[in-house]
Amino acid sequence: MNNGKIKVIHLIGNAELGGVANCVMNYYRNIDREKFEFDFITYGASSVDEEIRELGGRVFYVKDFRLFPVAMKQLKKILTENRYDVFHSHLTALSVFPLYIAKQCGVGVRICHSHSTTDGKEATSIVKNFLKKHASRYATHLFACSEYSAEWLYGEGANVFIMPNAVDKDRYAFDEGKRLQTRKDCILDGSLAVGFAGRFEYQKNLRFFLDVAARLDKKTPTVAVLVGDGSEKEKLKKYAEKKNIRCLFVTPSLDMARWYSTFDCLCMPSRYEGLPLVAVEAQYNGLRCYLSDAVTKETDLGNAVFLPVVDPEEWAEKIFSERKIHRSDKAIVNEEFDIKNAVKKLENEYLKIISEAK
Repeated sequence: MNNGKIKVIHLIGNAELGGVANCVMNYYRNIDREKFEFDFITYGASSVDEEIRELGGRVFYVKDFRLFPVAMKQLKKILTENRYDVFHSHLTALSVFPLYIAKQCGVGVRICHSHSTTDGKEATSIVKNFLKKHASRYATHLFACSEYSAEWLYGEGANVFIMPNAVDKDRYAFDEGKRLQTRKDCILDGSLAVGFAGRFEYQKNLRFFLDVAARLDKKTPTVAVLVGDGSEKEKLKKYAEKKNIRCLFVTPSLDMARWYSTFDCLCMPSRYEGLPLVAVEAQYNGLRCYLSDAVTKETDLGNAVFLPVVDPEEWAEKIFSERKIHRSDKAIVNEEFDIKNAVKKLENEYLKIISEAK
């Protein structure tokens, strides 16, 4: 400990690409900072750095762990020069490398955290499936964002602490004023705004998303609104232009309540997921969420629909048939994903495992 505080360092990788960084930041904003200190290791400067420092944390940069020889050397320097009670790796299958260094550096509590799965078809799936057999070898404790992610990385029967992708539900509450202003600014009035938020990558299956929007547009004026960034952005723009699909590409935003309020529904035809934070946020906004059946059912807070990713017409028909009930009239009563509850469970878990390590 340092000045009576428990020091935790989180390895979160690319902090600009959504889910993991947002999840950890939600906990950091709400953790008891009289008892806990959080530092962060990322792959480079990001939009969350300033807030981390304002909250009292530090940010260290390392190379992408896919270039693990360089990254491991950098990590060793950080852990040697700074003493931590807990090393918390959020790299899922890649965690084997940093956890090995953390063990070498004498960090007593080493957490492997599973945030995702794979569909077995992406280019990196062979590597992921190999690494996952070794991911937790040097861990003292296992975490996951969902039972589904836990089973994928650790297998059945493992002793895993489920740290849900919790959010400040008040932060994502529906805002009629933001909805009206944004729809006016973006010329969306009179159109069905089918929304997506996240990374523009293979996992998210966004060409299918655009195909759904195209088929919806034949039934009612529709605009596909994509909030985020990623390696497939230019390909998606070209595809939308080629197919004459009306699209709005939006830079990642810290004010996601504005965009959830603007959407008429959320559409996520992901090839695989852990537990998508976006769908939790959107449901607390009151949005109807149409999710791939590859997404764990744990995501359903009461306003999610799960569909097979086979025919975009099926998705379009379902969304069209429910377009007049897109904004939920009922409050989400599921408290599991309320950060105020989840952060207390995390604090207690940290205290317990540190006590056990002694």
